[in-house]
Amino acid sequence: MTSNFKSRLTLTFGSLALVVGCAGFWYVDHLATTRLTRASGDALLSLATAMANRLGDTLSEREREVILLSQSPSLVYEPLDSPEVRHRLDQIKETYRFYAWVGVTDSEGIVRSSAGGILEGNSVSARPWYSAGRQGPYVGDVHEAVLLAKLLHHVTDAREPLRFVDFAAPIHGPDGELRGVVATHAKWDWVTEVLHSTLSRVTQEAGVEVFIVDANGTLLYPFAYMGDSPLPDGLPPSGHYGLIPWSDATYLTSRVVVTSDTHVHLGWQILLRQPKALALESLSEMQFALMLFGLLMLVTASLLLYRLASVISRPIEQLAQLASAVSEGDESVSFRIDTPIHETRALAQALGTMTRRLVVRRHELQEANTTLEAKVRQRTHELEAARDQAEGANKAKSAFLANMSHELRTPLNTILGFAQVMERDPQLPELQRHRVTVLRQSGEYLLALINDVLDLAKVEAGRFTTTPRSWPTAPFFHQLHAMIQQRAEAKGLLYTQQLGMLPVAVCVDDIRLRQILLNLLGNAVKFTETGGITLNVAYQDEAFLIEVNDTGVGMQAEELTHIFEPFVQVGALNQRTEGTGLGLAISRRLASAMGGSLEVRSQPGQGTAFHLRLPAPSRQLDEVAPKVTEAERVVGYRRHQGEGPFHLLIVDDVEANRDTLRELLAPLGFVVDAVESGEACLERVAEQCPDALFLDLHMSGIDGFEAARRLRTQPECERLAIFIASAFTADVEGAHNAGYDGYLVKPILFNELLTVLENALPLSWLRHVEESPPSSIHRPFNDAERQQLHEILKRGAIIDLQRYLGQLVASGETPAEATEMLNSAKRFDLKRVKELLDGC
Repeated sequence: MTSNFKSRLTLTFGSLALVVGCAGFWYVDHLATTRLTRASGDALLSLATAMANRLGDTLSEREREVILLSQSPSLVYEPLDSPEVRHRLDQIKETYRFYAWVGVTDSEGIVRSSAGGILEGNSVSARPWYSAGRQGPYVGDVHEAVLLAKLLHHVTDAREPLRFVDFAAPIHGPDGELRGVVATHAKWDWVTEVLHSTLSRVTQEAGVEVFIVDANGTLLYPFAYMGDSPLPDGLPPSGHYGLIPWSDATYLTSRVVVTSDTHVHLGWQILLRQPKALALESLSEMQFALMLFGLLMLVTASLLLYRLASVISRPIEQLAQLASAVSEGDESVSFRIDTPIHETRALAQALGTMTRRLVVRRHELQEANTTLEAKVRQRTHELEAARDQAEGANKAKSAFLANMSHELRTPLNTILGFAQVMERDPQLPELQRHRVTVLRQSGEYLLALINDVLDLAKVEAGRFTTTPRSWPTAPFFHQLHAMIQQRAEAKGLLYTQQLGMLPVAVCVDDIRLRQILLNLLGNAVKFTETGGITLNVAYQDEAFLIEVNDTGVGMQAEELTHIFEPFVQVGALNQRTEGTGLGLAISRRLASAMGGSLEVRSQPGQGTAFHLRLPAPSRQLDEVAPKVTEAERVVGYRRHQGEGPFHLLIVDDVEANRDTLRELLAPLGFVVDAVESGEACLERVAEQCPDALFLDLHMSGIDGFEAARRLRTQPECERLAIFIASAFTADVEGAHNAGYDGYLVKPILFNELLTVLENALPLSWLRHVEESPPSSIHRPFNDAERQQLHEILKRGAIIDLQRYLGQLVASGETPAEATEMLNSAKRFDLKRVKELLDGC
């Protein structure tokens, strides 16, 4: 299903706005999530650090208390089972409510005194705290003590048994000898008090949970999770936090190692976790607000984009409708379009001028041919007079055709030039590109009609020449098949191409051969309504044997006698309105000039067959010249000698011609200047000699011939490449012998423009498919590049800026700032581009 240009443009802009909006939403959401996670994580880490410090301080405090007790005079000097020692131990137990047992042993491990008399007389020599306490201060890990729990009359909680942390220190006498060991057993409940004193009510309501893990990864707290191994893999390192998937959900988790001043480092770790949903609770509200705002912006942008698409598409649609009316034969069309787009206005004006001139010249041509043919028939019996009159008429006709060619080619140059510029614009929507392509093809069709008339004049005047060259046969016929098949399928016809045993390459004028075959096959499609067309190609005795068959209307015998005469058309009237009646006349003359022949046979109602025999010596592939680059694939050039862009000067007295050539060359990276006269050309070259000069020959004052002669005499212009451009084909036929470096026939085709530049300047074209840019080598901008960038920025030409920077990045020797400047140019940030250029 098709849609109009306005709808496609709106959809394109709307999709771009949606993509940008989604990207913005994702970025803001990602940024908010990151910052909120960081804030919650920092708070959780601070809380874990506070708990670890509090726990470490408590351990250090209990160890210092046991060490001070071991150094007290009552334990150093008094008997260990004296009442004073027991009284001292009772006081210590009363000072800290979490002490479950406090006692001293002798050097053999027998408990001599204890608070409350518990375990007195019992041996504890096998206990770890006693063995370690003999050597120095000791802090033991968490453990259960079933016997002590019974002696303390502790009621066992099925959910959590009584557990202790042991503190011990050696007792030395005045002589330094070991007297025994003093020890305390602190109930594990003190850890719960330490943790709860650090956690606030707000923190607990936020779902924060606390875990204590020993150095072996065993869970010490809370007891409810012991044995379930809830700790996940990939916990953050100490002093860090992260979103960690646990067994039941994802939690914001922090980890801190408990450090203390104790002589024994237990390696405990504090783990805090908070559910992700609670930690990032405020993010959901922000996401909803962002989505609502984005929806409102999308609706507003869609309305604005639809209005913008209407403004842009209206002149293009009007121009397409007018062009369609012209193609249907309406000669009264007025190409007046109100649009602010300069290229569209220029195209409309040029198309209107071309249409008016074409109508006038066509009537004049028909009248001139009618008059000329009447004179020739009237004076046939007078041989001498007829010959003189024929020669005079032929000269008059040649002059008339040359002048007519110039008048038609001048506006056609503007039409085809701007059509090629617009068609190569990568930002042009597909539908608009298609319509511009239709305009360009219509202009090329008009150019083909003009060339047919001029070719016929050259053949009749004996000035026609061919240019044989070596070329591969397979691509030639494959391209021909693609061109004709499209036209045949448009009429519902079957096109068949049968190739015999052909050499890999031949030497013949392929341009003229293509012209002959396109004429024959085009007529076959034109005069065939049902059935199909067949092209048979054979090769024998160093010559092509080609036959074109169709199942069309056929021709009468009397029509066959006139079919190769100029300006003669046969067939139904509705089929004669297309073309000039010169195709077959020129095809037979071309075949004859190339040493071949063209014959025809036909029967009414059964179709027509044309037989072409053309000498074509075989060649090898290594003798084939490289094929000219396709214009639409060229995006820039690489200079092989010198630095900076090439400077080109356009000299033409018609502003539209100057603009057309400038628009074709500037996007490729050339520095292009233009003047309107030969005098201005000489003055500009005297100031700064360019690398190449495009020179129009026919100008008032100093014309192109005189300007070129003067430039060739100046030593500073010795290496100046001069290309001539003219709508008079007679002017350019001897251009090479006259010392010019190349010539272009107006209207200028982009392919031919690339060819003359490549032949005269030390460069090679950059293509967007065949060539990939070499690895980047960073270097500073040279003076020429700086000047070009400053000129583009001064004009504010954002598209030219993007293309030029893109060529610099693709060239392989990339200035360090070129990539960032290109990205800024794509964002239309000219201020940033200027800052980078001024700062580098």
